[in-house]
Amino acid sequence: MKESGRKKHKLLIQMIAIVLPLFMLLTVSICWLVEKNSVNSFLEAQNAHMTFQLDQAKEAAFFLDESVMQWFYDMIDKDPALFREPVSDEEVAAYQETDQTDLLDIDRLYSGSELYKRYVAKNIYDSIDGAILRQRGSNGTDALFIMDVSEEHEGMVISEYTKDDQAHSMVTPTD
Repeated sequence: MKESGRKKHKLLIQMIAIVLPLFMLLTVSICWLVEKNSVNSFLEAQNAHMTFQLDQAKEAAFFLDESVMQWFYDMIDKDPALFREPVSDEEVAAYQETDQTDLLDIDRLYSGSELYKRYVAKNIYDSIDGAILRQRGSNGTDALFIMDVSEEHEGMVISEYTKDDQAHSMVTPTD
């Protein structure tokens, strides 16, 4: 009887030695798969949410023809401090003196007076700025920045927004 008890005890130890590592391996494998799938699912959901946000911002913002936006980026590059100043009376007068049909005609933007160009550029900036602030407010974003990534202006930060909506500015990259 003692011998059968020892055999059972020995068999139990052998089974534990085999089953326990297999159980641990299976548990670790399941945890790894759950973690990997959770991360992938989170990233896919985040990407879908960001795509949705960008689509909504695109619909809400005042987007212009590519040539007009290129002109606008050139104005930012030329004088980033321009957008920190309010529209002056002289700029409003220059705008009012022009034929007010098709104000964003690219030929008119390049040939217009400097005051007219400044007026239009400030209004484009204010339109984009307002659309982004509205969008940001409805999404509860704490901070946001807009950057141009085209080859000519690569890395130029167009606007920065903080939680208090007061700290937004035009900046250009330092070379």
